[in-house]
Amino acid sequence: MNAQEMEALFSNNGRLARLTAIRQISAGRHEFLFRVLVRRPLPSSSRVASTPILTKAVSRKFADAFQISTGIFTNPAQSMLGDEDQGVTFKTKNEKMLGTLTEVARFRPDQMESALGECDLPLEWPPGGFFDCFLIVVLEPHLKEMRVAVDATFTKPYGVFAEDECDEGEANDEDESGKDSQQVAGELEKIEKESKPTLPVAAAHFVQHRPFLRRWRLEDCLQQDLKHGIVLQNSMRGAGYNPLFLPTFDLDVEALCTLGGPGGSATVEVLPAGALRPSWWIALMGNTVDLPRPHADSDNVIPAMTLPL
Repeated sequence: MNAQEMEALFSNNGRLARLTAIRQISAGRHEFLFRVLVRRPLPSSSRVASTPILTKAVSRKFADAFQISTGIFTNPAQSMLGDEDQGVTFKTKNEKMLGTLTEVARFRPDQMESALGECDLPLEWPPGGFFDCFLIVVLEPHLKEMRVAVDATFTKPYGVFAEDECDEGEANDEDESGKDSQQVAGELEKIEKESKPTLPVAAAHFVQHRPFLRRWRLEDCLQQDLKHGIVLQNSMRGAGYNPLFLPTFDLDVEALCTLGGPGGSATVEVLPAGALRPSWWIALMGNTVDLPRPHADSDNVIPAMTLPL
């Protein structure tokens, strides 16, 4: 990728809403947890809104609308290149980045489609309801990789219950405390294989049915789910010793809002690590047992980005 292509890819695009890490990264492990909640328009609003949408079409559009990448920069403190004009000088809205941009590594749309394809989604997204997608992005510079896990499902509209679905009881936050993590991982995998959903999940079963709440706080389970990602080694060659990384997440606003048809809406939340525990959501939801709504004004959530059409 030449300098002109990198500058075009990593510069502001009026069509995209961009979330960028607050600082460049050179070491350690960094996790980014997102929730994308897309509401279909009311079935009565149009013919399109009252028609089921193939899941493959939803996955393909979402993969193009939610773009994950990381810029790779030379490290001025340790770089041995000496030729600072070989890359692209890059600035955010607030400050100039250290070093020069030498490469941009992207999570390909086909990788996102593959990750969504492993989420046991129904074949179609029926009229009404939501597309509720959680993503965790793990960047580990010392391993030279950036990996992604996805938990997505279709849910019924707020307050709608399925007659054949029974409440499985509240999830016990500490029920794995006396078990070996490997044993827990095996048991959870067995449970998932025996209870793959074929219909949208009732909103009231959010805590009981979402795999990310059972798996991603357990390291062994999380490692199993981080199947897709970016191998950064080849992209790091031009950046010299100990390069700097700047994770960036680009959201196609219009594409997300119209994922379920014209007139829909989408909300993106950046969540803290505590959101991987059922107790965090129970505390946030209060007395309601329905699907958690976005809480932009909550002290527990980094202010959400609401993207109305």
